[in-house]
Amino acid sequence: MDYRDILSDQFNVRRKVNARYSLRAFARDMSISPSRLSEVISGKGDLSRESGELICKKLNFSPLLSADFLDLIDAQVAPIESARKAARERVELRRNRADKQYFDEGQFSLIADPKYVLIWTFMALPAFDGCATTIARSLKLDLFEVFSALRRLEGLKLVQLQNGVWTHVKTQFTAGDQGPSDDIRKFHERMSQMGRASIQNQPMDIRHLDSIVIPFESTRLGEVKQRIANFAQSLIDDFGHGGDSVYGMSLQFFKMADTIPQLSQKNDQLH
Repeated sequence: MDYRDILSDQFNVRRKVNARYSLRAFARDMSISPSRLSEVISGKGDLSRESGELICKKLNFSPLLSADFLDLIDAQVAPIESARKAARERVELRRNRADKQYFDEGQFSLIADPKYVLIWTFMALPAFDGCATTIARSLKLDLFEVFSALRRLEGLKLVQLQNGVWTHVKTQFTAGDQGPSDDIRKFHERMSQMGRASIQNQPMDIRHLDSIVIPFESTRLGEVKQRIANFAQSLIDDFGHGGDSVYGMSLQFFKMADTIPQLSQKNDQLH
């Protein structure tokens, strides 16, 4: 696959919405010139990674699509062969992963509580016997609540019932990086609350919590989001198989202070 294929797909999606949408308008939306876009599409020129990062932001690519797009660029234009090879291998690795199911806001709202994800993940443990009563007893939940959760998960094809036995469907799912949503906010709030509760309720030898505070250039936020997404996926790939427990992790990266104008002006004067 070529990164140009992704551009072509994005252009065609916009054409379906608006038949009058042109390559000139597409170039405008990416903040590049029409002539430059023509060179890239025709194969007479390549995008740089920096240009690719801008396009990902301008076209609002998801983290997964951004990773593919940038790696496909690096596979062609990275300055050394080892870097080009590594980029190709990252793309291939994502292609070989189990398909990740993306839920829209309406679908995600049905399971926008960590207990649903907890139940679904618990069912993936090898020792799970397929009984709803086992879920209720192990997770200290009401049996009626468990049955309600299982039916919702079944409706989203995340679990299935066969011959009276509940089984976990092996897939990954996400709400993607869609815009602000009350359900997504509430989900993250509840996950954070569970993390805070573990500070008091769980001994250090069965948990790990860490906090850092760093100076940061806000224009690089997109890079950090992608790095975090890659890190989270690598944990799933390396450790998310089998096991005897269910663990949760809530990653947060948030602004704690704005730039101090007076300090910036002072630094400019010093230079």
